[in-house]
Amino acid sequence: MSAPVKLTKFPFIIPSLINIVILGNLIIWLLGPPSTLLASCVILTLIFLIISKLIDIKKSYLLIFFLAYALLLTLGLGTTEWDARTIWLAHAKVIYLDRDLYAQIIEGGYIGGHVDYPIGFPALAATLASMVGTWNEVFPKAALIFFLMPPLFVTFQVLRSKTLEIIFLVGLAIICRSYLFNGYMDALVALYTWAIVLLVMQIETFKIDIPENKLSTRNYLFSITMVSFFSVLLMLKNEGLAISLLLMILLLFCRLSFSRLQLFAIAILPLSFYLLIWKMALLKYGITNDLMSNGIAQRIIQRIVNFEDIKLITTYFFRYCDLFSLAFILNFFRKGVCVRHFRLPIYFVITYSSLLFFIYLSTPSDLNWHLFTSVKRALLPVLLVMFGSIVFSLSPAYKSYVERR
Repeated sequence: MSAPVKLTKFPFIIPSLINIVILGNLIIWLLGPPSTLLASCVILTLIFLIISKLIDIKKSYLLIFFLAYALLLTLGLGTTEWDARTIWLAHAKVIYLDRDLYAQIIEGGYIGGHVDYPIGFPALAATLASMVGTWNEVFPKAALIFFLMPPLFVTFQVLRSKTLEIIFLVGLAIICRSYLFNGYMDALVALYTWAIVLLVMQIETFKIDIPENKLSTRNYLFSITMVSFFSVLLMLKNEGLAISLLLMILLLFCRLSFSRLQLFAIAILPLSFYLLIWKMALLKYGITNDLMSNGIAQRIIQRIVNFEDIKLITTYFFRYCDLFSLAFILNFFRKGVCVRHFRLPIYFVITYSSLLFFIYLSTPSDLNWHLFTSVKRALLPVLLVMFGSIVFSLSPAYKSYVERR
């Protein structure tokens, strides 16, 4: 039959809907603070979507265990990490108390760390507090669980192997460690980056199994999913903008089976949402990124000709990337793995690592202090993309794709 592809048969519809609800929450706050009823509807809708994806316990028990563990850590422990308290949860608290999405940046408003950071997580944490009707230092942090699930749903949908799912979760825990649950956004940025890369690689394997007359419909559904993931990534942290722009450029370069219209939508829609919801508000109040201070070009030139500074940055990078980089490279020498199938992760690892290198060259802070306090978090997207690509290359979906080529 040539009936159109049903939405319910599209494997990534639930992760897409979760992302859309998260983004819709920002629009709700933009229009006006949500009532207790509306906040409850948002949170309960997210819970319903997660449960509907986990309803088949036999297939989903690993994610159920992960979810239970995440709930235990987020609800059972207070927030002690500095950035989590003074940036993300502090921003959420002022949004909740002032009933204003832009409470952290308006004149005379909240004064604290990095008010230029996007508000995807703080807005949802404020909605969770609005549902409960009070604020404390524990339960609003649980909002991060709603961000964790969509990338994991996508990953498990593609891997479809209990062994590989366990390997991925173990690797995720080793790479991201406490950043998964302590209120930082870095692990979420890494997970959404990985999910986008995986979706791009997966579309090629789906293309073989789909009749030509249904391929366009499936590609449009993939486009909607990628728009939702890019949009959430942009609203997590400033690094999300750099990663999104980089991936969009690389996606245009790799192209695969997307049409020009789909590529245009994937690039323009998330950036437009980010601009309208967040960037225009920052421009209105004259708020800029602290890395873009005066003298940036001079700092880069001074450090790039200083061997000790280059050595320091390189040493920190290799300290966290050496084993993963070696495994990533050696995996391409394995029989059945084609390098050109992994163009996007390869290009991303090289270009984003280079971008981070130049960011550290340009930092107005003490270089050693900046590297010591941030490099292990900044490299999480690179590490997870390398590790995830190795796991994907072992998956039945990829092996089947190679055999049918």
